[in-house]
Amino acid sequence: MTREELHHLENVLVEKINRINPVILKKYPVRELLELFNHQSTIEEYSYVNKKVAAFDEALFQETRAHRHVIGIYYNLVLLSCIRNSRERIVDLQYPQPVLEEFERRFDRIFKKTAAWSDDFVYYPLKDDKYLKSLAICRLHTIPLGAQYIERGNLSRIFLFLHGIPQFVRGCWYVIRLGGFSPYYKMSTNQLDPELIANFNPAGWEKLLLLAGELMKKERPVKGIIGRSWFFDPQLEIIDQDIVYIRHLFIQAGAVFFYHKAEPQVIKDAIFLSQKRKKLYEEKKYHPRSYLVILPRKKLLHYLEQVKKKA
Repeated sequence: MTREELHHLENVLVEKINRINPVILKKYPVRELLELFNHQSTIEEYSYVNKKVAAFDEALFQETRAHRHVIGIYYNLVLLSCIRNSRERIVDLQYPQPVLEEFERRFDRIFKKTAAWSDDFVYYPLKDDKYLKSLAICRLHTIPLGAQYIERGNLSRIFLFLHGIPQFVRGCWYVIRLGGFSPYYKMSTNQLDPELIANFNPAGWEKLLLLAGELMKKERPVKGIIGRSWFFDPQLEIIDQDIVYIRHLFIQAGAVFFYHKAEPQVIKDAIFLSQKRKKLYEEKKYHPRSYLVILPRKKLLHYLEQVKKKA
């Protein structure tokens, strides 16, 4: 996707909106919405929408009530405008080249999807998780790194209360050592991102840690990298040797683990795409559980240096 192609598609969408209702972009300029997003906290989750953004969206919704499909066109224009702005801003962030390439692949995929958009489709983007994930990428709020996304966020205190007094004491002691509950790099998975799924392998997870370490060097306040998932469950040492490499990698890097939860979504994710784990679950030989992983800043940077020495 060239700059010219991006500019052309933006103009096409502007013309479509103006043909339907020339008032919309004058009353609700895209740049105003982007400024509202930019003023949101950088440590909120990708799906967070503050009151000002919600009010803007509601006013736009009322303005377009006679032409509901315009909402989809408008928010596609928002994505393209974000990509254009982020391409200019990302240079100043001095991200490593592999990170820039990760972003460009997502920008290109979002651009192609937007270009193929059906104008008649009625759509409410800020209520759609897939759109919000794309928007977070385009805004540089979420960073794609190998096998995972990361975004800045807080360490939830809930894990302290999920496994008795020993975990509470151990968790409190560990958080004090780290310097508090914020900020951290939080990991997440998007099963609809083909690049992410293609990197869900040992090399992709290694890439995640190495690039996160490089970014962390530039962000001194970040205390470490955190995430919670069924694939940090120690049961996998016995249940599934094919996926346990993720836990082993984090152990090697110096991470610690805390029990989190055993709930329906964890079970669904754990047996998804694995007949082996599904069979063991149905036979009541496997009870999926979610674990929180915390990899401290100091440990991750030490791991990064050790890998560089071996290279």
